[in-house]
Amino acid sequence: MGIGPVNRIDMSVQVDAASVSGESAATLRQIVTAIRGVNDSEWVGHRRELRSRRNRNGRLVIELIDRETGEVLGELPLGEVIHMADDLQRERRREDL
Repeated sequence: MGIGPVNRIDMSVQVDAASVSGESAATLRQIVTAIRGVNDSEWVGHRRELRSRRNRNGRLVIELIDRETGEVLGELPLGEVIHMADDLQRERRREDL
């Protein structure tokens, strides 16, 4: 079973204060960290991963992607991705106890 590289998150879009569309730099870092954590955990499955991109309006969109076909399976709200990562961290802490 191969795990794709974590750097598949689309970071090609330059982000500056004008393009952030209401998302603070701290929030963007939190979202990128959450996506990496969820992908590393394979919580969405070993054949799926989350990726971020900017839509036509410049808003950040999180997509669920099939790793083998590249097909977009759906979109997730930003807050949901952060909650998933938080839940994952809580679960890991419980396992460490």
